[in-house]
Amino acid sequence: MRGLNTQRLALNRKNIVLNELIAHVERERDQVRQDIRRRLETIVGPLLDQVRSQLQGVQRKYLDLIRKSLDEISEPILKTSRSINERLTPKELQICNMIKNGMSVKEIAKLLNLSPRTVDKHRENIRKKLGLTSRKINLTSHLLGQLDTNGVSENAGQRLSSD
Repeated sequence: MRGLNTQRLALNRKNIVLNELIAHVERERDQVRQDIRRRLETIVGPLLDQVRSQLQGVQRKYLDLIRKSLDEISEPILKTSRSINERLTPKELQICNMIKNGMSVKEIAKLLNLSPRTVDKHRENIRKKLGLTSRKINLTSHLLGQLDTNGVSENAGQRLSSD
């Protein structure tokens, strides 16, 4: 029995480390996406506009094709790099911050005058929007890493009174 508990604790520690590693990789991926977006908007776009203003006819059409091709190539990368604030509703953001602050489903439900099932449904929607439905990633761990990097207020959703 003692050996099983030791193994379970070791597995839990490994799971925590793996989840932190996954969250770190996702944050770095999002930073790369944001950097690509910024560079396309601030470097490549103005250069293409400058060249376009000096071209005519067929050459201008080719440049327009290049720009459309760049947009098509970058769209899948940039589309998924939107911040949490753009992907979630205000209520979902509020619930995310409460989850991040360690509140249970029952505590959130009581504070927001919702049923626990409604809070569970919000959690499910949050997981879908964050792409966590098929992955075994703890929502709280993911939010702890993700919310800090996306500018969501640290104290939004904290308890209004001590229960």
